[in-house]
Amino acid sequence: MNEFYEKHRDDSDSLMIKRNGSHIFPAHFHRSPEILLVNKGGYRITVSGAEYEVRGGSVAVIDSFEVHSYDARLSDREIDDCVIIFPYKHLSRLQSYGGEKKIKHPVIYDSELCSSLLLLADTHLKDSWAISDAAADLFFTLLDSRLEYTEAGRSGEGNLVRAILAYIQDNFKGDVSRRQISTALGYSEEHISRVFHAYLGKGLSDYVNTLRLSYIDKCLASGDGRAMTELIYEAGFGSQQTYYRARARAKEHRFKT
Repeated sequence: MNEFYEKHRDDSDSLMIKRNGSHIFPAHFHRSPEILLVNKGGYRITVSGAEYEVRGGSVAVIDSFEVHSYDARLSDREIDDCVIIFPYKHLSRLQSYGGEKKIKHPVIYDSELCSSLLLLADTHLKDSWAISDAAADLFFTLLDSRLEYTEAGRSGEGNLVRAILAYIQDNFKGDVSRRQISTALGYSEEHISRVFHAYLGKGLSDYVNTLRLSYIDKCLASGDGRAMTELIYEAGFGSQQTYYRARARAKEHRFKT
């Protein structure tokens, strides 16, 4: 799966609200909490490899760094939905904040809760920051009362994960070995590797290769015109053999999930 890190989401201090749009998004993730409210209509979404149907009267909550995608609409007849991405400072309002816990079930089937949250989104979250903060408190209080949590086995180091992802995003075409990342960020290689895997569920090299493969795919799709060999080396692969191994591994992963 060619998921990507939405760094701009975590760099933003602004609340993002999209009402009744065509919410079809490829696999991505960010630290900021994301909420999908569906009053009418519905979506098929994927969260960390598991598929869910979010129908009318449902709320989907995407936890920090969970890979997720909006795959398809379930109906185009009646549409009343909303996607909200809060600045990650609001993450502290969820019990999963810090990484020790994670959300057990991302979808809540509760039409009354959905209507209440949608009303807050429409009437208060877009107002002044003072009102929005108060509304956000109420929003997450209502939400948190219905969420179940489980132990995450994480170390509470979301800031480090974000720093690793940002570094890789900026340098994936060059040397982004575990040693290089640990030197740049000032942590041991073992700590970098352990924390990254705990949050993302994959190794550093697999994630780096995902970005490189995605870069090549985008170049080919745009009609770039350059030879495949040139693209392979420009993307950061050290050899054609390394590229083909990474491609085969990515296909194997898609088949398993």
